[in-house]
Amino acid sequence: MEYAIPESHPETSERVSKDQIINSRGSKLIDFLACTKLSIMNGQTLGDIFGEFTSINYNGASVVDYMAASPELLESVMSFEVLDLTKFSDHKPCLCKLRRSYSYVNAQVLLDKLEDAPKKFKWDNEDERLRQRFLAAQNTPDLKRRIERISDTHCKDSKEVLDLNEELVSVYQELANEVLPKRKPASKSKKTQAKRRAIKPKAPWFDSHCINGKRELNRLAKSYGKSPTNLNLRTEYYDKRREYRRLIKHKKANFIKSLYEDIESGKNVNWKRFKNIKNMKANGNKLDVFDMMNFSRFFKDLYGKPTISQQKIAQLQEEISKEIQQRKLSETLDCDITPEELEGCIRALKSGKAVSEDLISNEFLKSSGQTLRIIFIFVLF
Repeated sequence: MEYAIPESHPETSERVSKDQIINSRGSKLIDFLACTKLSIMNGQTLGDIFGEFTSINYNGASVVDYMAASPELLESVMSFEVLDLTKFSDHKPCLCKLRRSYSYVNAQVLLDKLEDAPKKFKWDNEDERLRQRFLAAQNTPDLKRRIERISDTHCKDSKEVLDLNEELVSVYQELANEVLPKRKPASKSKKTQAKRRAIKPKAPWFDSHCINGKRELNRLAKSYGKSPTNLNLRTEYYDKRREYRRLIKHKKANFIKSLYEDIESGKNVNWKRFKNIKNMKANGNKLDVFDMMNFSRFFKDLYGKPTISQQKIAQLQEEISKEIQQRKLSETLDCDITPEELEGCIRALKSGKAVSEDLISNEFLKSSGQTLRIIFIFVLF
């Protein structure tokens, strides 16, 4: 099958690149791309028709970052671009834009199809009167008749079991609606929204001098990325980068030093920042002399012990095989789960856990009467 060359990938006799150096690694890459039928976008795609440098170091520039695509994917490529140099890396970011087809979807239509999330019920474990009201509501005439009707139901197939389960869930939800208050959705206060909009500084020592130094470094990185062969820009950029790093270290060290001095002098200290000092410090060497001594002593003791004899190994293997046979012959694992065991599991349920779609919490089951518990256990069986 033949693929048409897209407009973003014009047909040329050879790829254009500002890097004219050829080495063995480049030849291996070209062989690999030829075997996999991939085409390099650098230097022959709209946005990078001159093959811009992708890596700029102190001693030179080269093209070492590539993007390649198959003939099928090239049809969707709109452009490929090598972006400006940043202070985060010596490699320039590469941006490839793809064309994709999509259909417009009206967001309001999707929202109309969605259902509101069910409201959760609030259960106070410390309120004993709430549990008494929940038990008392089960003895009302209407619910009592429904519970008795459910208990007299005999299921013959899985569909009837599902119907019985839905009826039981509706009973619990009706009990909750009658006894329990519903949890209101949390409202976002203006104070919270204002806090969220406020931009916190990256670090407490990152002041206006650091901000200006960062801006100047970004400006030089952009200029140097456009003219990597300019020696003056290269020297100015790397000098500014070293100066910026020294500034950050100096500000950080002075901040920590002043914080220590405030603590020693008993001044009013921001303890929240004080707790974060250990995160500000660089991780040092975690192994000291004592750790190495313990490390050496451990392996000396390990390999200094006599090895286990073959007779002891055979004895241990025999004991393990007997234990496995006893586990396989255990009748406890083969027995059916009894209602008493389920009753004990219900009593052991933890409070305050999340509920599923039916909104039946563990507190509902633990506060149910004997009849409701029997019905719940019957549905499980």
